[in-house]
Amino acid sequence: MNIRHEAEKKSFVAYDDAGKEMGKLVYSLAKEGKLITIDSTMVDSEYRGQKIGDYLTQDLIADAREKEAKIWPVCPFAVAYFQKHPGEYDDVLLK
Repeated sequence: MNIRHEAEKKSFVAYDDAGKEMGKLVYSLAKEGKLITIDSTMVDSEYRGQKIGDYLTQDLIADAREKEAKIWPVCPFAVAYFQKHPGEYDDVLLK
């Protein structure tokens, strides 16, 4: 699996070794890029159960930390992800 940050499309996309899209996290930006809203996380049914959504979210978190931005999870998957990891991402989670 290869995850690419496709900044021009405001997304992180997971591809399999053949280049097929496995899943995508779509975000939007506000406050001059210092607020990242996770709008949706989608994983192709063929790849569900492989933690692809987790990996996409973790890559976005790493990017937010690098940019010193805050994350506002809106999509149900992202909300659940942050709830499953209490305190782990307090440095980037918008409160």
